[in-house]
Amino acid sequence: MPQVPSAVQSVLDRMEAQIEKERGPLVNVLIGTPIFLVVALPLGFIAGVVVVLFTGTLDTVGQGNTTPGVITGLLVMLVFWAWAAYGTYSSSKTTAPSGE
Repeated sequence: MPQVPSAVQSVLDRMEAQIEKERGPLVNVLIGTPIFLVVALPLGFIAGVVVVLFTGTLDTVGQGNTTPGVITGLLVMLVFWAWAAYGTYSSSKTTAPSGE
């Protein structure tokens, strides 16, 4: 195996230390929150569109009010985020070191 220069090896060692670092459950949830919201966005959009379609149209085949769809989309995103955050928190809490 070829020898890695010491400067590169020290950078790699620092990166590995950051990856292997233990974080608290709340920090893991905060780190995961943007990912959870990006994944929830299409689900919220689809739910909002379905609600807008089912709330009916005007006589001119236009939509009269989109507020129920927006509210439903935001609620779906919130529920998905809460579910993902709870799972991440619970998983991180059970795998965290116990005060060693």
